[in-house]
Amino acid sequence: MTLTFKHCTFSRLPGHAKWHWFHWWKPWHPPHWGGGKDDCDPVPCFTPGTRVYTPAGSIAVQDVRPGDHLLTRDSGMQQVVWVGRRTLSAAEIAADPALAPIRIARGSLGDDLPCRDMLVSPQHRFLVRGPGLAVEFSEPEMLVPATGLKTRQGVTQIAPDTGVSYIHLLFKRHEIVLSDGLWTESFQPAARMVDGMECRVQTELHSLFPCLRAPDRDRSAQTAFASARPTLKPREMLAAFEIG
Repeated sequence: MTLTFKHCTFSRLPGHAKWHWFHWWKPWHPPHWGGGKDDCDPVPCFTPGTRVYTPAGSIAVQDVRPGDHLLTRDSGMQQVVWVGRRTLSAAEIAADPALAPIRIARGSLGDDLPCRDMLVSPQHRFLVRGPGLAVEFSEPEMLVPATGLKTRQGVTQIAPDTGVSYIHLLFKRHEIVLSDGLWTESFQPAARMVDGMECRVQTELHSLFPCLRAPDRDRSAQTAFASARPTLKPREMLAAFEIG
């Protein structure tokens, strides 16, 4: 398949517990790409309708429950440990447009990639690979945030009239998950991110992952949930992309 990356392609595949609803911490401002800031804390989220892959076939992400197994790039079938969901109203998105989801039209990232229209949070990251990355960054595969793809035809940020529900899938480590035919990331918690969640959600996540409440929790969380791949930074994206 041919994309507008320099020698870079998107990668594709040649027990029940209750859901946990949480609110974003306040004050909270989503990371922005720009202003000279290269690093950010990504908040990756799927939305209902996205299909992920189990041993029995694909299912809608909103039907995933803790204990289910999903296909990952690095570890095969892995068990989902925790699922989180947050619904934002149209008014909330209007008040903070940076929270609006990114719509990726079917086929806009390659031949039938994604395999259906896809809606994700702005910082949800996608796996790309190719010799260009190895040459320029010494990495065969890297992650690209959805918001960095808005220069591509078919990739737009939208404000749904009905709002949006964001869904997190958490594994024992940061994973690359097959979704709608593309490899994308799972939820990658940071200690300060968890600190801003509802108390009951904090309690559960701390119980599941003591590293998130350890005295050196920032470092412990970074170790436990080390990024599955490096992320292209804004200035690097200019080098990796050939827009047009």
